[in-house]
Amino acid sequence: MGALRRATPALAWMLLALGLIGMVLSGHSIREIRRLNAAIADGTVIADPSAAHDARIRYAQGWLHAEKGEFREAARRFAEAESAGDPRLAAQAKLALGNLYFELGMAAANVAEGGSHQQGAAQLELAREAYRGALRIFPDFYPARYNLELLERIGPSRRTLGWSRETDGVTLQAFKRDGWAQMKDNPKRGLP
Repeated sequence: MGALRRATPALAWMLLALGLIGMVLSGHSIREIRRLNAAIADGTVIADPSAAHDARIRYAQGWLHAEKGEFREAARRFAEAESAGDPRLAAQAKLALGNLYFELGMAAANVAEGGSHQQGAAQLELAREAYRGALRIFPDFYPARYNLELLERIGPSRRTLGWSRETDGVTLQAFKRDGWAQMKDNPKRGLP
């Protein structure tokens, strides 16, 4: 009992010291996050020299480049952020990369504006693979799942495969490589 009584103050001081260390580290982390948010807000994160070491900064740079329409640079930054090792950030970077390719693919597939179905299909295939990559990391990643489903439903690749809607309700085209089942439109079915 006497040893416990002597150890209690030492244990209390040790817990207090650990609590203080935790507070200091948390404060530093919060300051760093605020600095990063301010750099994103004013656009100075693009020229941040610490980008080589921080995947969050590379992701933010990719996002800003995408906002400016600098898609090649945005794709490069997202790919760098994706390879950082943090699985959550990698999934988010894959989603952002997929969104970038999705936007480019839909714009490229617009034949009325001078686009090309082949170029659009290639971009959309890159988007599809990026979404699938995000889902490989986190199978329940809802934004990637939603965007993949949206891509499958509205992507022009379905229009270029030559499938046609039959009137008998359900049609399976056996002559196609990976047949496509078609159902009558149902207003209760679809994206949430």
